[in-house]
Amino acid sequence: MSMLGRSARAGVTAALLITVVSDAGAQRRIGMIPVGASELRDSVALYSTDRAALGRRWTVEYSPARRARFRTFYTDWRARLAKIDFNKLSQEGRIDYVLLDNKLRYELASLGREEKLAGEMAPLVPFAQVVTDLDEMRRRFEKVDAPKAAKSLAGLAVQADSLARAARAKPANSATRAERIVALRAIGYLDDLQGTMRNWSRFYAGYDPEFSWWTADPNRRANEAITRYSRALRESVVGQAAGQEEPIIGDPIGADGLREDLEAEMIAYTPDELIALAEREFAWIDAEKKKAAREMGFGDDVAGALEKVKQAYVPPGEQPEMVRRLARTAVDFVTSRDLVTVPPLSDEIWRMEMMPPRQQLVSPFFLGGEVIQIAYPTDSMAHDDKMMSMRGNNPHFSWATVHHELIPGHHLQGFMPARYNTHRGLFSTPFWGEGWALWWEMLLWDQGFA
Repeated sequence: MSMLGRSARAGVTAALLITVVSDAGAQRRIGMIPVGASELRDSVALYSTDRAALGRRWTVEYSPARRARFRTFYTDWRARLAKIDFNKLSQEGRIDYVLLDNKLRYELASLGREEKLAGEMAPLVPFAQVVTDLDEMRRRFEKVDAPKAAKSLAGLAVQADSLARAARAKPANSATRAERIVALRAIGYLDDLQGTMRNWSRFYAGYDPEFSWWTADPNRRANEAITRYSRALRESVVGQAAGQEEPIIGDPIGADGLREDLEAEMIAYTPDELIALAEREFAWIDAEKKKAAREMGFGDDVAGALEKVKQAYVPPGEQPEMVRRLARTAVDFVTSRDLVTVPPLSDEIWRMEMMPPRQQLVSPFFLGGEVIQIAYPTDSMAHDDKMMSMRGNNPHFSWATVHHELIPGHHLQGFMPARYNTHRGLFSTPFWGEGWALWWEMLLWDQGFA
């Protein structure tokens, strides 16, 4: 597939989308009848249910005991899977086998990554084990030793305040990028630890008089000290002053993590190859922009052509009708060319809602699925914001966005797996989530839809 051109790749994938193959080998159109069931359907569902149950039991982030329990869980499941004769499975069963084994290998690798991240944070959060031990004793139904717990919490408060003073003593802007990354991660961890402390205390407080007598004050002081320490890390190490937006720092997973993630997604490219592909696609986009500008009579003035398109917005109140028209155009296009089966119910149930002004600050275009949320100005918005919204949601920009969100995009994408092979929700991935809708944008471009 990697050697095929844009149109050829789209054609091959379109052929795969049109039909699926049952165990008997007979082709069935998607959405007409269910295909043969996988022998591992119940196994995948059991794994999902058990994993979720363990997650509810082992709730403390970065806990060594939690990692150990999940490592045993994933290893045991791999052993169970290895006992199944892959060659005796149907095609659907083999798909589930490969997906589940891939999932288990990735989860085990992720535990190793988490252990590394926890090790990097350990000097910043040396008291984490105090909180973890208190909560896990409760989870094991052991009777709380209130005087001992109070002493541990008092020591935690002293240690947190000492760390806060050390953070404040650092010279301004002296933290390296690596230190800022770890500090920002630690701030999130501190917040999680405080949540664990609240749940731990809530279980005993008021029900166990001795517990409240011993721990009320040390618990309050420990929480206040963690809050002060978190603020010191944020301001003195991360570099976020009070009232400012959190800086964009990120938490890179590194070369090894990137390779693990690409392998887990079954993406057969190295990072360098993906960058090269992206550069090639960007060049193609630039060429298409110039081509469009020339067809519009702007020569190579792409910015002028873009401005002309932005001015072609519909008047206030008419955006829903434009969305309805674009949605119908897309459905008619894919069905008339038999590109994919559109179940009548999926075309019947999709709905529109208007996006509130505040939501448009972070989602200035559309959000979609079964309900498409339309961003367009309201009378309460400032004039400049109104114009930005209308210009950015003109019919030409919305042409592909509407089918990206509805049919054949996210709505159809969500409609089908909610009804067929529902157990495979375990294997959801953003490469599928956004990849499907983006792939249709590329295919319909090649088909002349635009």
